[in-house]
Amino acid sequence: MKNVLFVCVGNSARSIVAEALFNAMAPEGWEALSGGTKPASRISGKSDQELAKNAEIGITMGCEVEDECPGQPIEKYRETRKVEGLVEELNAGRKR
Repeated sequence: MKNVLFVCVGNSARSIVAEALFNAMAPEGWEALSGGTKPASRISGKSDQELAKNAEIGITMGCEVEDECPGQPIEKYRETRKVEGLVEELNAGRKR
């Protein structure tokens, strides 16, 4: 199984939405995971370093590591729609 890792600071909104969207449309053999540089909670039990080490593709959700990523305008959340483009690329046999 190949993994895509979506990362945000808190792993509490955009990265989780992107993970769910990707998994709903995932090409065969692909799975998404999400993580945070300063996660609000640990759900998977794996460290972010472990997740990143095993990811074929890593995508940051527009947050700088230094930022705390406070409430963002709706446009930032709409960026998760780019997941569809990634799925299309993977279905076409291309890797980002």
